[in-house]
Amino acid sequence: TNLKFSIKRAFSKAKNWASNSNIKRSSDKDLQFAIQQFNQNKFEIAEFYLKKVLLKSPDDPIAIKRLPWIYFYQKRYDKALRAFERTKAQNLKTPGPLLGMGWCYFGLKKYERAMEQFDRAEKIGSNIYQVHKGRAFINLKMNRNSRAKHEFSKIYSPSQIDDILILW
Repeated sequence: TNLKFSIKRAFSKAKNWASNSNIKRSSDKDLQFAIQQFNQNKFEIAEFYLKKVLLKSPDDPIAIKRLPWIYFYQKRYDKALRAFERTKAQNLKTPGPLLGMGWCYFGLKKYERAMEQFDRAEKIGSNIYQVHKGRAFINLKMNRNSRAKHEFSKIYSPSQIDDILILW
């Protein structure tokens, strides 16, 4: 009887493992497809597949990081902000969510809030290019051209800055 029970238990575990393994493989395929769609700017399809991945694996870091950017590119800034908050809670030591929040606030014309996010992202480090670019464009929107030039000077040559200001 013990042997029968052990065999049933082992079979049950193997069945669960196989089932979970299939879910993982399916989830991986969905994630790959979502990224492909994202890279082709097919955001509605990418959103669907990322949500599908998150239903199966709620803590999938790649899906959690990509979803807010989909909302951002669709100009659904409020929804993107909420999604970036979730990403930020999971990735405290990366500036990505703060940069995303900064660009969302920029899109919502909440320039002071955007500046705060870029400042916070700078304190974490890396991707300084996005920080200076974000600050520069905020300063341009707020008609603070000398500050914008100063921020641009950290990432562009003087001739590139002149070109940006002409285009602006």
